[in-house]
This record gives sequence, C-alpha cells and structure tokens, in this order.
Amino acid sequence: MKKLALALLALSTALPVSAETITIKMGTMAPEGSAWHQCLKRIGEQWATASNGDVKLKIFPGGVQGDEGDTVKKMRINQLQAAAVTAVGLRDISPDPQAVSTPLMVSTYDELDYVMGKVGPSMEKAVADKGFQILAWTDTGTMYFFSRKAARTPIEMFPQKVFAVSGDPGSEDAWRSAGFTPVVLSSVNMIPSLQTGMVDAFTSTPLVALSLGWYASAKNMTLAPWGTLIGALVVSKKAWDKIPAALQPKLLAISRREGDLLKADLRKQEKEAIKAMQSKGLNLVVPSDVEAAEWNKLEAKVFPAVRGKVIPAEAFDAVKAARDEFRAQKKPATP
Repeated sequence: MKKLALALLALSTALPVSAETITIKMGTMAPEGSAWHQCLKRIGEQWATASNGDVKLKIFPGGVQGDEGDTVKKMRINQLQAAAVTAVGLRDISPDPQAVSTPLMVSTYDELDYVMGKVGPSMEKAVADKGFQILAWTDTGTMYFFSRKAARTPIEMFPQKVFAVSGDPGSEDAWRSAGFTPVVLSSVNMIPSLQTGMVDAFTSTPLVALSLGWYASAKNMTLAPWGTLIGALVVSKKAWDKIPAALQPKLLAISRREGDLLKADLRKQEKEAIKAMQSKGLNLVVPSDVEAAEWNKLEAKVFPAVRGKVIPAEAFDAVKAARDEFRAQKKPATP
C-alpha cells in the first residue's frame, strides 16, 4: 500500500496543472454583427485555441458598457479589462494618438500608413506608460461632415450645431477657434440629439455613420475629407500581465493579424457604405475645387488650437513631420 501511495503521488505531481482561466472582458461601441464585432469574435476564438481555453475574450458590443470614455474608466477599475476604441477613447488614456486623427492632418490611407509606420511605436509607448497595452491598431475610415443642411463650404457649416464629444474641453475650444458651433454630448446620445434638433451635424466615417444609424437625421455628407479616424484594441497592463509571458506574443500576433485584416476590409467597404446610405436618401455634397480649398485652409486655425493644448506638442510635431515627409516624396520633381 505504501508503494502504491508513493506511485500515485509521483504520478499526480507529474501531471500538468491546469492554469486558471483568465477572462478578458472587452467593451466596444461597435454594433453586434458589424465588421468590428466579427473581428473581435475571431480574435477571441483564436485566443481560446492558442491558450487551450485558458484565456477567454468576452465581448460587450453595441455600447452596452457605455461610450468609449466609459469603457476606459471601467478598465481603470477592472470592471472591464479591454476595449476597442477610436482615437476618441484613446485620448482618455493618452492624448498622443489623437495627433494622427487631428482634423485635416491625414487625408489618404497611403498617408495614414506612412505616418503610423513612423510614429506607431512611440504612440504605443505613450499608451504603455499609462498602464495599457496596444493589441492592434485599426482605423475606421475617412472622416466627413454629415449635416441636416447641405454645406459646401465651412461658412455654411459654421452656424450648424456640431457634435463635440464630452470629456475634452480642449477639443471644444478647438472647434470654436476654427469657427464652428460645438455642442458637447456623449456619443451614446447622438441619435436622440439629432432627432430633437439638439445637434445638426457631426463628423464621422461612412461606416460608423451607417452602422450606428447616425446619418438618418443628417442626410447631407460633404465630400471634403476632414481627417482619418484611427482606433486600437487595448487591454490594461494589469490584466495582460496575468497572462503567461510565453503566451503573450502568440495572442499579440493574433490580434495584430486580425487588426490588419480588418483595416483592409473596412477600407474596401467605405464606398459601399456611402452607396448604401445614398440608397436610403443620403445626399452627397460635392464642393468645387475652390470650395474644397476653403476647407483645407482651416488647417491654419485647427492646428494652433490643438497643438500643445489638446495634443502634446512633441506628438503633434512628430505626426505632422511624418505627414509632410510623405507629401514631399509624392510631389512631382521640378523640371
């Protein structure tokens, strides 16, 4: 009996001990079934496979955990451990990434990819210094104005009440400095605010405007790019550090691969989203070259209003330098 007991003890110590299941709860404004939500589900499935079920991703879509600012607050107190956010939500962690989405800073995807290739690592460090890990960078598309009244020029947009996200007084001041009439609200209140006339206009990407139904009460889209809206999948360092170190690179690689696939897919869908909204009454307002130039001139008002105030000057300057470098390379050679 003694030999049997010793044999059983030896066997039990040799068997692998099952790790405690780690559940990462992630909040997002992305609607259930949307491309963003489907991406998160794929990441969750692959995480479970790669970790033999020891790491699970539980997703809360559709803003059920509140707006992006709410999800960041909940990560800080561990009610959530992760979030899929745009530059708006990232701002509540670190203001640095918002430099990329500054109005009129980046106007094409080629510019965006070049800029992120230059400043992405420093942006990740800025976020990491605040206690969060970037799992993947994403983007949600090109920003445009959607408005109740058609606006071909900034002067026609200035009197309309434009949505400004709550929680950032500096951004509200920047809107006013550029000549707009901002109304500060939580994004979860956008639809009723549009329906009641509290807000007349907002800036958004076509996919977001379609997915969230915001365009239904602001059916004029001014075809003058206002910038590009980046986003990211983030997890609190406290939660990430609970995952075995040997497993972290595998989960990070999965997240980045799926994030890249999502970006490519969303960029293809942008034109389809515009067509879908047009079929439901969206009016495309196409400025002339002279009118488009009026929009671009706002850079001279927007940039001084955000540099060093809304966005740290060092981060802002790094992004602008990368953008200008890209544009200089694209200029035709002088004969």
